Amino acid sequence: MTDNPWKFDNKRKDAFLMSVWLHDVGKLSVPLEVMDKATRLGTKMETIEERFQRIHLLDRIALLEGRINTEEWEFREENRKSWLDFIRRVDKASFLSDDDLQKIHELSRLHYTEENGTEKSFLTDDELDCLSIRKGTLTDKEREIMQSHVILTGKILEKVDFPDDFRMVREWARSHHELLNGKGYPEHKCGDDIPKEVRLLTILDIFEALTASDRPYKKSISVQGALHILHSMADEGSIDKEILALFEQSNAWESVV
Repeated sequence: MTDNPWKFDNKRKDAFLMSVWLHDVGKLSVPLEVMDKATRLGTKMETIEERFQRIHLLDRIALLEGRINTEEWEFREENRKSWLDFIRRVDKASFLSDDDLQKIHELSRLHYTEENGTEKSFLTDDELDCLSIRKGTLTDKEREIMQSHVILTGKILEKVDFPDDFRMVREWARSHHELLNGKGYPEHKCGDDIPKEVRLLTILDIFEALTASDRPYKKSISVQGALHILHSMADEGSIDKEILALFEQSNAWESVV
């Protein structure tokens, strides 16, 4: 395919491979609790478990001291267990319905009484934000932190004195989340503002993210499943159809050990 307009010469290929190796270097500055957040609550789930156990003990004390009767104790226990089971389910759910979100906000309005008489909410504001994520595991704030890795990649690579043949590595690397329809980041580039090297890197990055088996926050999917998603993105104008077709024809993933 020597006449292929997308073919790189050796120097261009080496520079492109360098951008592939370095494109996520900015993730070194992303906190692991954001990078590897596997569920909506992450480590916050342990805190909630401990709080609900405390509520159980407080209710038990109230029963023993005669401040509540057995019927009320049993009602509170059943209610507490039901809410905790609900939180556990929501924490790991792939998608939340409107009913789920409504119930989460009902839970956020519930309070319990400490030994000193002060009232506290069943959920903190941070926990409510996490449980209110309709899809995925990151809050808006956490997503901003994650997306900042491309800016950090650019800043880190600014400090590298690349030779002339590698002068575009920094720009290619920092732009790998830009999309043709302008809905990417960090600069919302679109169309011809995105070079072919970046278009290819974006496809490779998405494919790897979908098929990787070492991501604690999601399960890997099959090659065909990943290609189906990529084709959907191409149809909506996010990624380059022609480069995607060449990638699919290459079966490049078969050579990965």
